[in-house]
Amino acid sequence: MYFAKAKFRLKETMKKLSLFIFSIFLIFGCLAQDSREDLARLSNQEDLTQALDLCRDQIDKSKDNEFYYLNLALLYEDEGSLDQAVSLLEKAYLKHKTPPILFHLGRLSCLSGQAKKAVNFLEEYLARNPSDEKACFYSGLAYEDLGKRRDALKYYNKSLQIDPYFVLPLLRIADIYFQEGRFSLAVKTLVRVKGLDPSIKSVYKRLASSFFKIKDYLASFKESSKFLSMIPEDRQMQLVLKSSKEKLGEDFFRREREKTKKNRKEAEFNVTSFVEDEEVPEVKVCIAEDIDSFEFKATLGGVLYAKGFAVFHLDSNVLYKIAIEPGRNSLSLIDQDTRILARNLECPVFIKSKDKMFLLGVFGLTHGQGAYWSETVDNFFRGSFKIILKEGKICLVNKLNLEEYLYGVLPSEVQADWPTHALYAQAVLARTKALKGLGMYSSRGFDFYNTVAYQVYLGATKERGSTNQAVNKTRGMVIAREGDIFDVYYSSNCAGHTQETELFKGVIDAKNDLGLKFPLTALGLYNWLVDSPKVFCRQEKEQKSKFRWQRLYAKEELDEITNRSLGFGDILKLRVIKRNASGHINYLKIKAKAEEENIDSEYKIRKALDDLRSSFFRVETKYTKQGRLQYFIFWGGGFGHAKGLCQYGAKGMADKGYSYQDILKHYFPDARLKKAY
Repeated sequence: MYFAKAKFRLKETMKKLSLFIFSIFLIFGCLAQDSREDLARLSNQEDLTQALDLCRDQIDKSKDNEFYYLNLALLYEDEGSLDQAVSLLEKAYLKHKTPPILFHLGRLSCLSGQAKKAVNFLEEYLARNPSDEKACFYSGLAYEDLGKRRDALKYYNKSLQIDPYFVLPLLRIADIYFQEGRFSLAVKTLVRVKGLDPSIKSVYKRLASSFFKIKDYLASFKESSKFLSMIPEDRQMQLVLKSSKEKLGEDFFRREREKTKKNRKEAEFNVTSFVEDEEVPEVKVCIAEDIDSFEFKATLGGVLYAKGFAVFHLDSNVLYKIAIEPGRNSLSLIDQDTRILARNLECPVFIKSKDKMFLLGVFGLTHGQGAYWSETVDNFFRGSFKIILKEGKICLVNKLNLEEYLYGVLPSEVQADWPTHALYAQAVLARTKALKGLGMYSSRGFDFYNTVAYQVYLGATKERGSTNQAVNKTRGMVIAREGDIFDVYYSSNCAGHTQETELFKGVIDAKNDLGLKFPLTALGLYNWLVDSPKVFCRQEKEQKSKFRWQRLYAKEELDEITNRSLGFGDILKLRVIKRNASGHINYLKIKAKAEEENIDSEYKIRKALDDLRSSFFRVETKYTKQGRLQYFIFWGGGFGHAKGLCQYGAKGMADKGYSYQDILKHYFPDARLKKAY
């Protein structure tokens, strides 16, 4: 009996001891978790000094101090103390001979201009991790510093063997070829870069020069024209364009003009689906602004009105032109043989038809002015048209019912071959946005623009059966919150986590949290940006740059960019002051030798830095052995502002079998579907 009681007491004691030990571990685990959360908050909210102190403190206290060593090194890097970061990791490597420590030792040594040290660390790392394309890229940079271009090319090409869609090594290869005068190879490489990421403006400039060198003057003309549509003041490209045009000759351009005119005369289009519902409101969309003239043709004839009177009956499929009369605040109507058919037309002027199948072809409009996707388009539009003169320029407004407007929006915003429920979700959002925006620009005579500033709308020419069906199947459906139509946003790709705003809850673009807690620490952010996490919006191959993108600017190149956008160059540092929970930058300091600029919005940050794809990025600065600032290397994610719905995320969800209701609930968890009409 005694032994039984003793055994029982021992068992109870052991149980209590186990519970005590478990509690201690739990407390320490919570404290460790709290420390990581504090570090993430401090790293992202203007408290770099406290973040540094926390890391130093945890290195002394924590058994898991490798995590804090790496974070401290990355924070030193953010602060601009590269040599200090290298010294710290050399100390850490004596304790933790792990691949992450070794990789960042090599990377930071390369960036700080310690090329020999970088090569040694990176070769040791690659011996264990031969399939790391990033390590190969930094090895290439280090070998370039050592003057060993052949070795650099070997590592850049090895990087591309691992990941053929990695832009950074391609940019360096193209630059080496260009410097060596191997222009055909430079062209081949740059064309590959443009196919992977057409948003890199410098590629068009380098292509124009390379094509001119190999006497492909037509290609040089196209690339220099494209570059100048984005940066019209560039003197070098103005000269390349002029020289290319001279080489092509006036006869070439005369033939091109004749070909364009012939194509426009022969252009035909028709539509087969219509919306005849009196409950559907009408919208007025500005499809062109600040122009002097435009060419057009009516598919079924029409009538031109001025001052409430029918001025001219337009024949079907005849090319006309409306132009501002020189020195007057009125318009002229001109036929395809340049004869004036009507003059002194006072605005507003209208073009209408009673036939529901009536379309107006409008030719030579520029879509996406100033953006890399800008192009001259010849499109047909439904509805009627109003022509206004504003400050001596033409503004062309298309009036049509909202559902038929959506027919043109959907295939302009997303691809028509996307899964059905992604299209349904986009239809609901586009309708919600249009209804919410009615009257937005009423003082200017229309509701909204047809550009990315609101919603892209390229008319009936873009319509497809799949997108029209998505509009029809969701007729009148919108998103509402507390009974009111929601002020929705959407963008192309959120990079894995949408932005949190006063209106929207930021969400991770995945079924679960992937074991991550946002905001991320410096190390977490680095890994999130340079890797490809398994989220709904992840893209591969040619589409990869919409999800993860890179830039590499020589210092002189970034100086030119900031001179254009901010009025000063000689940039010394880009310092991230504040990020939001998703990792997007809210506040950036651009420090130059003579002055600095504080930029406090996502849009302004992107515009200041060469129209970057997003404000979600981190910047590496690379120095030469002599301490001269050489490159700014950007690692970025996503395409657009990342607020509200992620279009590629919606596609990813639909691919996995989610319904459009599921998709909308994921991105707008506190909203619901509502029938507006």
